[in-house]
Amino acid sequence: MLRYLVTMLRKSSHIERPNEEAILCQGDLTRTAKGAGVNFVGKIIGGLLHFTYLVIAARMLGDEAFGIFMLALTVAAVTGALGRAGLEMAVIKFVSKFFESADEEAAAVAIRKSLKIAAGASMVLAVALFFLSYPLATKVFDKQMLSDVLRILAISLPFNAVMIISLAATQGFQVMKYSVYGQNLIQPFLNTILLVLLVFGGFGLRGAAFAQVISIVITCMISCYFLVSMFPRAVRFSEGESHVPGLLKYSFALAPVVLFNLMLMWTDTLVLGYYKSSAEVGIYNSAMRTAMINTLIVSSFSAIFAPMASDLHGRAEMGRLDALFKVVTKWTYSLSFALFLLIILLPAEIMSIFGEGFESGANALVVLAIAQIVNTGTGVSGVILVMAEKERLMFYNALGAFLLNACLNYILIPPFGIAGAACATAGTIIAVNIIMLAQVVWLLKIHPYSKGFFKITICGISAYGATLMIMTLWPLSVKGIYSLIIYAPVFLAIYAVSIVFSGLDSEDRLILDAVKQRLSRASGIEEPQS
Repeated sequence: MLRYLVTMLRKSSHIERPNEEAILCQGDLTRTAKGAGVNFVGKIIGGLLHFTYLVIAARMLGDEAFGIFMLALTVAAVTGALGRAGLEMAVIKFVSKFFESADEEAAAVAIRKSLKIAAGASMVLAVALFFLSYPLATKVFDKQMLSDVLRILAISLPFNAVMIISLAATQGFQVMKYSVYGQNLIQPFLNTILLVLLVFGGFGLRGAAFAQVISIVITCMISCYFLVSMFPRAVRFSEGESHVPGLLKYSFALAPVVLFNLMLMWTDTLVLGYYKSSAEVGIYNSAMRTAMINTLIVSSFSAIFAPMASDLHGRAEMGRLDALFKVVTKWTYSLSFALFLLIILLPAEIMSIFGEGFESGANALVVLAIAQIVNTGTGVSGVILVMAEKERLMFYNALGAFLLNACLNYILIPPFGIAGAACATAGTIIAVNIIMLAQVVWLLKIHPYSKGFFKITICGISAYGATLMIMTLWPLSVKGIYSLIIYAPVFLAIYAVSIVFSGLDSEDRLILDAVKQRLSRASGIEEPQS
């Protein structure tokens, strides 16, 4: 597979096309910078809020109760994905398509249909989860405490569906801020505050579940307000309203893909919960969710890249799509690589943040971090395949990944526990991302690699080696979180300096200028005109 991929990359790199920098116009970069800038800052803040929430929950609940809570959230997430049936991706694609063609009525119909279907299906599944919670808890997972938590979380499913579809609709108009406000800022902030109040108030595990539900309900109402204020026509029903051709077909084609991808994320937790203790589920989820911080960086760029990729592919502008693919991959990789190296440098110290006993998940954290850097390093290949309308291919990719992951988890978790779950998930993520990259190269004749990508790799390895040398020559007498506080800033400073001294590319300077201007406008300080 690797030999095949290298061959395809070489072939694609020799395809005659105009110079990349000439193809990629300033407008492409500026739109990506503005969208990803808002998205990135919001997702980083949201990621920090969510990570803080996990740390607080782990410390307040303890590893066993925290494991129960994570298992319940996983079951609720899978059930919610079934209810939405891929409609969030369909809304982004079709609203973006109708927005580009100035067909507001079709965009409004697509939004209304998606909201009604997702809310109705999620309500049915919420009732089913409520009544099946006890047999799931006792017969399947053998954890009776799980039952009450599932019943409480079932209440949130319809509200969560409406929230996600509403925010996806705003993304279809290529406006990222509302999605960032809702999912990355408001909901995790409310969730954290309510968690502290309810758990300290003596509600324990049930309090954590109620905090989740209340935060989702409030965010749902705010998300609907965002959508209506931005596009009032979304709630104005017209006489003889027709369906949107292809909406449900596209959604139902994507539904298995979305579900299989979600199961790829959560099969390890479900199988671990079936075979092992709640404490092991809690420790593993702490490691897994820490490694997944890298996905925030990818998704922040993917959200603005997806509609642009759909538009460029639809107009057959493959040169611009190829150039944009390279730039987006380099930006996401440069940020993700820093976090990856920090994780493999201080894994036990990072896990100690969650509390006593969580350090045993350090090896799992390293394995999962390797998988996530491969995910980032192969670029947003999955997004390109979806926006290029390769739904059948994505279905087979997702099905294959799900089957591979399920088999590996079934084989590895019973004898190896947390380590087996990490290896199973990491192996699947690495395999499916390499396969998707090969498909993009083969079908579309584009790839995500440039000189800047490899330059970042060299800078990162150099920074890692320098920090490791400092840690060896001047070891600290204190361990755990204190080592993290000292060494993490040292590594990040060396990494940033090495990238700056290696030289910035022209598109990097354009992005920095765009971010600088945006920050200046936000602070009320205008840049001086030259």
